[in-house]
Amino acid sequence: MQGVFIDLAILLDNYPTTRSNRLILQDGHLSVEPCKPETKITSIEVWTDAFVVFMSIYCSQHTHRFMELLKYLQTIRLAPKRSSSHGWKIYDEQYRLRKAKDPASTWSMIDTEL
Repeated sequence: MQGVFIDLAILLDNYPTTRSNRLILQDGHLSVEPCKPETKITSIEVWTDAFVVFMSIYCSQHTHRFMELLKYLQTIRLAPKRSSSHGWKIYDEQYRLRKAKDPASTWSMIDTEL
């Protein structure tokens, strides 16, 4: 059985933002334009927000995987504390791509090949 890779950023499209409008001054005219919600994962905090949404959807069908997902969440959140690079983001994407090919595998094991 094949899984599906989900770009976590798409889960942020309907996520509430603190700013709903912005003022634009163009050609001497002031106008109000709606702000677009965050659609890129730029920090571990934004990733966590998206992953929690993913977990809630995923666990509605796979309740037995909840503890594995919490462990995975902890692993990814620990990575930026150990390194200032965005390696955690690359690891996450590659891990979830592999997970899509083998959905029966556990979420709680670190993939040392990555």
